[in-house]
Amino acid sequence: MISIILPTYNEADNIKLIVPKISKLFADKGIKGEIIIVDDDSPDGTAAVAQTLSEEYPVRVYVRKNERGLATAVMKGFELARGEICVIMDADLSHPIDKIPEMINPIVQGNCEATVGSRYIAGGGCENWPFLRKMVSKGAGILAFGLTSLSDPTSGFMAIRRSVLEGIRLDPVGWKIVLEIIVKTHARFEEIPIVFAERQFGQSKLDFRVQKEYLKHLWKLYLHKYPYRMAFLLLLTTTAVFRLFYIHWVELAPDEAYYYTWSRNLQRGYYDHPPMVGFLIRVGTAIGGQGEFGVRWGWVIMGALITFLLYRLGTKMFGSERAGFHAALLMNLSLLGSTGSVIVTPDGPQALFWALAIFSVYKAFRGESHLWWYLTGLWFGLGLLSKYTMILLAPCIFLFLLSSAEGRKWLSRKEPYLAFFLGLLIFSPVILWNAGHQWVSFRMQLSHGLEERGAAGLHYFWEYWGGQAALVTPLVFLALIWAMGKSAVAGFRRQRTNLLLLFWTSTPILLFFAGTSFRTKVEANWPALAYFSAFVALAGIAGEEWAGWKKGRKVFSWVAALSALLITFFAHLQPIYPLVPIRPEKDPTSQLYGWRILGERIQEVARSMEPGREIFLLSPRYHMVGEGMFYTQAKFPVYQWDAPQRINNLSVIHAPPVGSQAVFFTEEGDELPKGLAPLFDSCEKLETLVIRRNSSPVRTHPIWKCSGFKGMQ
Repeated sequence: MISIILPTYNEADNIKLIVPKISKLFADKGIKGEIIIVDDDSPDGTAAVAQTLSEEYPVRVYVRKNERGLATAVMKGFELARGEICVIMDADLSHPIDKIPEMINPIVQGNCEATVGSRYIAGGGCENWPFLRKMVSKGAGILAFGLTSLSDPTSGFMAIRRSVLEGIRLDPVGWKIVLEIIVKTHARFEEIPIVFAERQFGQSKLDFRVQKEYLKHLWKLYLHKYPYRMAFLLLLTTTAVFRLFYIHWVELAPDEAYYYTWSRNLQRGYYDHPPMVGFLIRVGTAIGGQGEFGVRWGWVIMGALITFLLYRLGTKMFGSERAGFHAALLMNLSLLGSTGSVIVTPDGPQALFWALAIFSVYKAFRGESHLWWYLTGLWFGLGLLSKYTMILLAPCIFLFLLSSAEGRKWLSRKEPYLAFFLGLLIFSPVILWNAGHQWVSFRMQLSHGLEERGAAGLHYFWEYWGGQAALVTPLVFLALIWAMGKSAVAGFRRQRTNLLLLFWTSTPILLFFAGTSFRTKVEANWPALAYFSAFVALAGIAGEEWAGWKKGRKVFSWVAALSALLITFFAHLQPIYPLVPIRPEKDPTSQLYGWRILGERIQEVARSMEPGREIFLLSPRYHMVGEGMFYTQAKFPVYQWDAPQRINNLSVIHAPPVGSQAVFFTEEGDELPKGLAPLFDSCEKLETLVIRRNSSPVRTHPIWKCSGFKGMQ
């Protein structure tokens, strides 16, 4: 038996036409069928007309008194149907009745379990539709393309074997019950061309409310089909939008302001780092303005891109969007990922290029295209232009290739080596700059990172591990160490190359800097590169083993995630509303406070100086130079005292005109640096500026007003 389901509301005139036509079709084609009319208590008397028709035709009528909506009416029709095959169609004669046999035949013949009428395949179309309505209809279908490959999932004309719906929980919103069935069943579908006609009587029910319900329904269906993908998109958008607002609210940290000075004086290299951070700030401020937003917004975008890459790595490596989502979530829960997406450092672009390089190696290793090796070289070179520790990628990838039979084949091919030399070629401007500056940057970083210090030993070693636990939050850190170990064991024993790649691009870096900590103090962010692969490994391995874990491990996982969320939440809140009871002078977030006040004080002093003579700013500390430049809107030239390797150093070839006036400012101390006073006719010490936070002093800024600059002879 075939059950035709007609949901109705104010269709009295139309059912007088459609019921006899369907009944005639049944008789002509020898189809045993019934017509089920589910009416929503129509005020035009549809139910009464239907009851009258039931006396002559195979019609059953059900009237709903307290419920409205096409989708739920169809569901009631399924419940009442006696036929094994149900056909859903509109009661307004817009769906062609003569297509019913063509809709049910493929199901009867066993070619599929369901058919859908399509306006957008050969033989289909719409009668007398205006352009705008066609665009609305086509647009609705396009929005559903992520849910189905069918060309017209919103036509509303469907035939389906009723048994397919057994055990399926349908929960539609609005009118598109057909789309709900397409998404939630695993039926084989076939499309049948139909020509959609204008309704015979009455008014279309397509209004703004229906369109809004459709969008709501789409959201629910996307969540159903892609729960982790939708959760990821929600994570990506909410974190990015929040950060774009947050970067307005917090003043620049000292190092951020220092890098801002680079953007005002672009070079191929600098004393501390390669030039990428300066170039990115220059681009950011050109687009976003000269405020905090302009300096930082690029790092928000980089954080979003890294989040996306970790999602893709987890999804690809473990064949699970769940693993991808959790990898992305772990990064954003950690202080490393969350603060690194709002605070400007060279680590931001380096992390992005590191993640891109790992993704490219993975794709190249799978043999998808040799181009991926050359992309690896590109990311390697750009990473070196960001921070020198990117060089660690080369031994990590070499050890990865060496550790598996499949990888060793690549060591006899040219692509990995060409990728390495391509990276060095991209990095060559920095090499040439260093060669022309007595290798100053290379020497500085080597001595800073490897030179043995007197206090080195176990003290720095334990401090190193404490810093790492703080960087990614303590419990998550323990979980990451566990994941690194599991990656090594499973990777080597089972030759799982995805785990080997994650192991070799995480653990060696952490151990390298652990060894370095016996010689010198290692800053917490130096091994940051290790954690991106570790996040993916933890998410993937935990996802694979979750079902077999006992309650204790699962509880630990939840506690680790929640504690990371709380720590990261308070770390973001502390610079704005210091709720954690730390003395302001000891609170690290105090570095993000008071610089605007200093800038205003400097400008106030400048306004009090003799008009008509050039004014410049002078400070002995590089980060003070940056804060002074930024928070005076670069109105005055800013120089650093006695810093021959820094770009802002006051020197014979880099000095203001003779006769200029200066505002000298520093942090702490009450005396001018030796040798500075003779450069001026006079220097007057002004009242020391005290930066207070919650009424407590954070730091002091002595300020001098100097006149009659004599030059740097």
